Amino acid sequence: LIRFNRFVKGQRLLGLRRLALDNGVQFGSLFSERLLSEILTAEGVVTARTAWATLSLNGANRGVYVMVERVDESFIAHRFGDTLGLLYKVHTGGPGADLQPLTSAESYAAAFSPETDLTETTGHAPLHTLCQKLGEISDDELPTWLEQHLDLQGFLRFTAVALLAGAFDQYTGWNPHNYYLHRAPGGRWTYVPWDLDVGFADNAFGCIPVIDAWNVAWPLPRTPRPLLQRIVTHPKLLARYRAEANRLLEAWFRPTALATWFDQAHALLKDDLAADPFPAVRVTNPGVVGWPAIVADLKAFTVTRYSRARSELDAPKQTAPHTPKCGGSGPGKAPSPGTLTAPQPTQLQGTYVPGKGVALTWVDNATGEAGTIVQRCAGAMCADFQNHIGLPGDAHTSATDTKVQGPQTLRYRVFAWLPTPQGGAGSLPSTAVSVQVP
Repeated sequence: LIRFNRFVKGQRLLGLRRLALDNGVQFGSLFSERLLSEILTAEGVVTARTAWATLSLNGANRGVYVMVERVDESFIAHRFGDTLGLLYKVHTGGPGADLQPLTSAESYAAAFSPETDLTETTGHAPLHTLCQKLGEISDDELPTWLEQHLDLQGFLRFTAVALLAGAFDQYTGWNPHNYYLHRAPGGRWTYVPWDLDVGFADNAFGCIPVIDAWNVAWPLPRTPRPLLQRIVTHPKLLARYRAEANRLLEAWFRPTALATWFDQAHALLKDDLAADPFPAVRVTNPGVVGWPAIVADLKAFTVTRYSRARSELDAPKQTAPHTPKCGGSGPGKAPSPGTLTAPQPTQLQGTYVPGKGVALTWVDNATGEAGTIVQRCAGAMCADFQNHIGLPGDAHTSATDTKVQGPQTLRYRVFAWLPTPQGGAGSLPSTAVSVQVP
């Protein structure tokens, strides 16, 4: 992260206060994040601008990066015309990040961080009200209410683009995090995505079967997600989403057009990538090594995704299909615990929460990990742990297992998945904990 005003108060670069540099080598996001921002911007969805850059630090080449505009006061002034709105960020998730109503406004503080002084002063009461209303508003009133209180068109378009690209690391995907909520002075909310660096990858971490489990006609891979649930269970709103998904599929996700885009991007960056000091490995899919293979993998995803999406939209199932548990086959091996001792997660704790599932927390000791894997087995003395929840990205310290049934004892452990010159590698697992599910 570069802060242009860190040493000179009020200093800006082209109006920007801050700029993020994403080492896209790890996820193939050197291409996916740039492409997704291009599509979303063209579709009028509020999102961060991106560009490619090479980085030199004290004369040493540090490789190719994606420059990403930070979502801050400069961003909201540029997009919304002023800085009078509220801005909340969900980074790692937590209570209320799925937009479920909680018992108090203060309960949202663990998941939603205020990003401006005005938001800090206002607190979390507006979020509390939004989540309560999502559950209370009648089906008859819902479309009009959403139009008045949410950039509904932008949200539907983002949902479709993220699904078609397999960008699962969002509220609309597997884990409700990596997003901002902006509320204009008039009370209208806008969903602003962040960290779109895991697109165009199937069976990421051996644990997220995007194509098999994320049906384009039913954009709800996991529950609870109150906002998405209200949309997919409302016939008119679901039809509106499907119309957007159908249009976007043909406008942006035809395999031949995307193959041309990937090839042109690779040709533009090829010389700089050859000098990049970091390994060209997709940590999400560790069997894919080298830029030609990464580009081929990205293009192969688009072929399968387009074909499946076309059939799903042409003949939608009558009910939402079942979402498989974490797991599945794909390129490379599934992540597993290893012998990297330094970043081992510690202090794992688990608690059964009635109506929610098993809430897990731990201390993250890794730096720059590609993801965190929660493993589970059944039985008080079990040892046959299987990958159960995949959390892409770094800094995860919590997860909730909603797929539980009692009475039984479940055991959990957690490990970090880290990039290495030889590909992805797992840390030692945390000490296992047992949770009794009544």
